Amino acid sequence: MTAIVNHVPGQISQILAIRDKFIEISKQSDEKLTAMIEAAKDFRSGMEPLKKEVDQLQTRVKNLQYCIEGLSHVQNFYKTGREVEQTIIQGPSVSLTNYLKAMDRIKDSLVYFNQNNTEHLEYTRLSTLLSNGLKALQKYFDDILNQSFTPMPPDLLYALAEKEDAISLDGNRADDASAVPLECDSISEVCISNMQDISTWLRRATSLGTSTALGSTGEEQKSRHHLARIFHAEVADSAATEGYQLPPSLAQYCDFRKDLMRVTLVKLREYQKTLEKNTQNVRGRPGSTSSQLNVSTAGKRR
Repeated sequence: MTAIVNHVPGQISQILAIRDKFIEISKQSDEKLTAMIEAAKDFRSGMEPLKKEVDQLQTRVKNLQYCIEGLSHVQNFYKTGREVEQTIIQGPSVSLTNYLKAMDRIKDSLVYFNQNNTEHLEYTRLSTLLSNGLKALQKYFDDILNQSFTPMPPDLLYALAEKEDAISLDGNRADDASAVPLECDSISEVCISNMQDISTWLRRATSLGTSTALGSTGEEQKSRHHLARIFHAEVADSAATEGYQLPPSLAQYCDFRKDLMRVTLVKLREYQKTLEKNTQNVRGRPGSTSSQLNVSTAGKRR
């Protein structure tokens, strides 16, 4: 028992020494952690200017990219005339799709130059190309109409009129075997597609030139008025006061149909006179019969 009591002070001394050493190590660790935290704070505060500089550099890089893209976009406007001139010279008959794309590029480039620099030589060049391109496009549309649509033969018109008059008198439709054959050339799908493409492009281009948006700036309205003058369209001061106008291609087609109808009626009248002369000659012969043709019905046919 005495031996145990003698060992207690030594054990207590060892425990106290361990405690003091732990406290000392804890203080050293705390000092090191505090120094690390202070160093991190100093590093962070030192990195703030660098981060701002990096952000500024990134913003400058983005601005430079936007400038490069903008310059490339503007450069395309200056290259349009040189790149599409040969396509306009060749005309729409070579490739209508490429021709309309070239006309779109010219139109967009004219809008840019009209808003920014109307004194540049490229502006005059593009205006000339657009004017010549429109003339070639309208001529190509006329050529398709003239090649695809021809007056119907007058004898065929009379035959159809007589057949329909007979059906209306009998009240019954004739058999298919006795139907009058239409000996006329059908319009190719290519011609129809080309006319539709031209009409769609002219309608879209004219609506762009004649429309005036409520939020448009003065420069945009000036560009649209310029395009309207090129397309021979009248631009109203507001969309509410603008009257309805036929698209150029549709008006052109209606005029062509009027001329075609006039030519057909002239030929029909000449054919009628020929039949009347033949009828008068036949009446003088004994036993002959003549049938009076209903000219009014034929005159209503197209």
